[in-house]
Amino acid sequence: YAKELEKDVAVLVKQSAILAKATKTSSDATHEIAKAFSGLSENTYPTPDLGAAGRLATMLNNAAKGMLSLASTLEEKSSAETDQIEAAIVDFDRDVQALRLALQRRTEKHYDLTKSLNRISTVGDKLDRMKEVAVNKTNEDAMVPIQVKEGEMLEAKDAAEAARTELEVVSARVIREVERFRLCCDGKLRHIVAEMGGVAVRFDDKINDSWGTILANTQPNVEPKFDAC
Repeated sequence: YAKELEKDVAVLVKQSAILAKATKTSSDATHEIAKAFSGLSENTYPTPDLGAAGRLATMLNNAAKGMLSLASTLEEKSSAETDQIEAAIVDFDRDVQALRLALQRRTEKHYDLTKSLNRISTVGDKLDRMKEVAVNKTNEDAMVPIQVKEGEMLEAKDAAEAARTELEVVSARVIREVERFRLCCDGKLRHIVAEMGGVAVRFDDKINDSWGTILANTQPNVEPKFDAC
């Protein structure tokens, strides 16, 4: 579960950054378009109808103002996508990483215990064989290797007991981390979706309004709706 969760959240982190960058790119492009419209308003196609030329220049100038306003809105949206959406996802990603690290730590401690228990088994087998060989020997020197191996057995048992204690401590910590994650997961995922929807609705409404005003000013013989600025 944790591995799959980590993969999904990694996609969210990456794509939310791409989304904010794309909106910023759109803002920059819209700003350049506004500058181009402003230039066109000062360099309209020559025509003997000065009134028509003036109206076209005014329309282009107001379109430029509208595009500047639109670029500003897009830049605000990009900032909101970074500060609200991306930040919320990164915050949740930290919780996922903490959960994964806790589970990984427990796996490592479980491996250490298994390795210690395997060592006990290996040393025990060798010790049994050594005792079988030495059973008919009366030479005291023959007992030295057995005593050394018995010392290894005690060390192996001590290491296994220490590994078991560490595993119990880490397991208790994992249980607490899993419970903490369970409690925050629901709320944080809902918060992420709410931030995405909130930013989209708030700024898309502004964007639609800006385009509506721009389009309204493309109609001939219509007073521009932009404030003089």
